[in-house]
Amino acid sequence: MSHYPPISEDLLIYFIVHCATHLHLKYSTIKVYLAGIRHHYIMAGLPNPLTSTNNQPHLRLQYTLRGIQRLQGPSSRPRLPITFDILRQLCSLLRSTVYGPYLDLLLESAFVLAFSGFLRCSEFTCSGRSFNPAYNLCVRDLNVPTDTQGYPDALSVNIKASKTDQMRRGFILRLFATKSTICPVTTIHRFLRVRRQMCSSPQEPLFILPERVPLNRETFTALLRSLLSRLGFQPHLYAGHSFRIGAATTAAHAHLPDHLIQTLGRWSSDCYRTYIRTPESLLRHASQSMTMP
Repeated sequence: MSHYPPISEDLLIYFIVHCATHLHLKYSTIKVYLAGIRHHYIMAGLPNPLTSTNNQPHLRLQYTLRGIQRLQGPSSRPRLPITFDILRQLCSLLRSTVYGPYLDLLLESAFVLAFSGFLRCSEFTCSGRSFNPAYNLCVRDLNVPTDTQGYPDALSVNIKASKTDQMRRGFILRLFATKSTICPVTTIHRFLRVRRQMCSSPQEPLFILPERVPLNRETFTALLRSLLSRLGFQPHLYAGHSFRIGAATTAAHAHLPDHLIQTLGRWSSDCYRTYIRTPESLLRHASQSMTMP
């Protein structure tokens, strides 16, 4: 049994108040930290430190958490979707040359992959400049087989780590050629050829910037918002997660079955419904239809 120190309710309260007032952490982040503490103690064979001896939640701890949540108010993170129409505009802009041939192709490939794969930003970018080939997307994680005539028809991506994949089992993402101007297979196959011409090793980041540093979330979001600003959108309303939301929204508008949207986005429940943005015109039409005799 590990020799972890005993944790009282008072100590937990001091901890979360310190996180909120001195470290300026969000309520959701504090909850993750508490979950981490709970996980380590239980894995060590010790009682759950977040509950009392009779296995009931610590009331004062819960009230303090609730107070922090109310003080911070609701999250104001941008959540607008990047639908297929916006994706098409982004790709068209990049093809007209914005940052240079290599970076333009890199961004187009990342955008198309994120949208087509319903990916979270953390699944194809890294945090800061810390790149770990065991978890982050590498050149070797892509496989683009070609047919007898040398044309790519499908694409497989090895996603090794994900937000909901706590055991790091990973999954193989399969994408298929769309035979349209926005095709994940042809776009990424073109980018992969460029990466190989750069004499990249298999364990190098797939998306690496011209200065030879891996593409991280902050840089990706900044470049995305710069492009959206050029197109006349309000950039602060979009972020990396907008591609996943936009993919779900586009799939719903294309009348894909619910179970298929859930499978494409790898949702284990029907929480994907909260990602789907319904236009006001459709709601207006639904309301008018309900009042027709």
